[in-house]
Amino acid sequence: MKRQGSTELPRFAVGALAIAGASAANGATVQITFADNVVSLSSGINNFVPDLTGDTVIDLFASTLTSGVRLLSLSTALIAQARTSNGTVQLAGRGNALATDRALVPFVFTDIRINGPAATNGFLDVEGWATGFTASLKIHRLIFDDASTTAPTGLTSASTGIAEWSAVPEPSSLGLLALGAGGLLARRRRAA
Repeated sequence: MKRQGSTELPRFAVGALAIAGASAANGATVQITFADNVVSLSSGINNFVPDLTGDTVIDLFASTLTSGVRLLSLSTALIAQARTSNGTVQLAGRGNALATDRALVPFVFTDIRINGPAATNGFLDVEGWATGFTASLKIHRLIFDDASTTAPTGLTSASTGIAEWSAVPEPSSLGLLALGAGGLLARRRRAA
């Protein structure tokens, strides 16, 4: 005979809610780090990957000029450029710097896995250098908030300890998996 009013299900239900609640609160400042995403006068765009988020959609453009290289947003706004003719690097929002510069540059992108179809504001950590006959731009990382379309605050190009972004199941999926696992456990206990 089975005891009525068992506390097994309520304890499990509280656990499922805790799991779903914890995963819903996971939105935070995250980054995608690039090992060698470079556009250069010497190698052209051979080492450059324009799909920054991995969704097979181009996020920006890179081009080589007769005396430099540049990165442009999809709306053709200048993100960064490095020029050998005057040995300057220009990062959006910072003006010109001599020879080398690295900073976080505002960047807007869209990826259905990040904040749905809404445009997400973030930052590109871009470094540029221009000396002699070499002009190069390197994207070190893309930094954004995976639970908000607003750009994160309080960051610099030296900021560390930001978690790497990876697509995770929706909280409802985790809740359903937890409920299913609990149902199987309850069924096994009843059968025993």
